[in-house]
Amino acid sequence: MIYRIINISESCYSEELYQKAYLAMTSQRQAKADRYKQEADKRCCVFADMLLREMLGEYFCIESPEFYTDEKGKPHLKGDTVHFSISHSGDYIACAAGSAPVGIDIEKIRTVELSLIKRVCTDEELSYVLSGNNADCERFLQVWCAKEAYLKYTGQGLSGGLKSITVADKAGIKSNPLPHLKLEAFSTEEYVCAIINES
Repeated sequence: MIYRIINISESCYSEELYQKAYLAMTSQRQAKADRYKQEADKRCCVFADMLLREMLGEYFCIESPEFYTDEKGKPHLKGDTVHFSISHSGDYIACAAGSAPVGIDIEKIRTVELSLIKRVCTDEELSYVLSGNNADCERFLQVWCAKEAYLKYTGQGLSGGLKSITVADKAGIKSNPLPHLKLEAFSTEEYVCAIINES
């Protein structure tokens, strides 16, 4: 399994590159990008597609990938020889790919209301999140990302339920939230990210 994270606010992600990346998308994926109401979200969608294509070409020798969407809405590569997951938040895009199902999520660090923290977290997770300073938002976002990554891994998305898995306890984020899964979570000053794949 491999992953990459890019910051599209950097000068190399120009309007010219954006237009080129948009034209390289399939009509189906262009339509998905066009459904975004905010230009910033559309830009992230286009560059996420570009990043995925680069990774598929560089690491898996797939130069002209063909995609389909399953009944749950999860995108797949035709043939299912390579599995992938994409996420974006703010100016950051994250993409993971490998030979087995994978899920990735990235979130820009921000303030979160305590009411949301309590709605999302199991009791075990609350013991980790609330033991930090001031209902630690970074800890909560680590939990949130891990749950989102898991739901992307399963293909269920948020309909799978954020409390369907417990990803942390008072000791911190679990490296194996389920016996067959490996979880990696990390933070920078600007974002948190979590990746789940089969161990």
